Amino acid sequence: MSTTTLARAWGGGLALAGLLILGGGTASATAAPEPPADVTAFLAGPAVEEIQASVADAARQAAGGGPQSRALTAIGEDVPDFSGEVSAGPAHQVSSFTDEFLAGSADGPPTRTTQQWLAALVRDGEAIGTARVWKPDGAPAELAVYNDDAVLGGSLLFDDPTVVIEDETISTFYRLDGAVLTPLPASSRTEFAGPVDLREAQVAIAARYRDAIAESARMSAAVDGTDSPVGGFALASPASAPPSWSTRAGVLTGGLLVLAGSMGAALVLLRHRRAAAEG
Repeated sequence: MSTTTLARAWGGGLALAGLLILGGGTASATAAPEPPADVTAFLAGPAVEEIQASVADAARQAAGGGPQSRALTAIGEDVPDFSGEVSAGPAHQVSSFTDEFLAGSADGPPTRTTQQWLAALVRDGEAIGTARVWKPDGAPAELAVYNDDAVLGGSLLFDDPTVVIEDETISTFYRLDGAVLTPLPASSRTEFAGPVDLREAQVAIAARYRDAIAESARMSAAVDGTDSPVGGFALASPASAPPSWSTRAGVLTGGLLVLAGSMGAALVLLRHRRAAAEG
């Protein structure tokens, strides 16, 4: 399972997993900066404790036969097992592609950093999932979302300052080594089977982005910006995004929840929020 969203719970109910809130907008180079001290310290202990408490609470809710249990049953999932001695691996700052890159331009840097960091969750030397930490509006580090995508977690167990890029439109991650873009193994999809030249990859990525924008325009008349009853814009996660687990009252989030949009609509909201974060 791949961590693809930052999900916040409204009133302890099921939260929408399509609100891709990207903090910051700093152009990133080919080497990622060291994570801030508070991010490292938070992942070293408090983050794992919060995850384990959240999982325990989710298990209690699931056992009670309420909405959490019905949601899990609907998608054939179980509450993840994060018991025992769990620790976080190296923190990798999450970058995203710049608007210029997605427009097909060769000018300017291809990526920008966000105020998010992704790390593997490790037990007995093996990755069992991932945790995402963020610093909303520069605030102290806090836990955003976690899941049990052991495949993605395993691909994050490196300690060099490689740029890690999230492609929100298809719920996948890459690492950028110089001019070589490599998909990170995960439970999601990508256009590329292995390493590819960044500019060659840009052609496919920019084309997909343009298609998503066109789809969002076609959708807008039907969706018409309908507000979600849970307090946010009603959007779906990309279809490839499996459930993640929010830290807010053990809330399950994922592609099954609020199906009132598509990748294109999510992209429009992403661009709006990115512009607001950088403005």
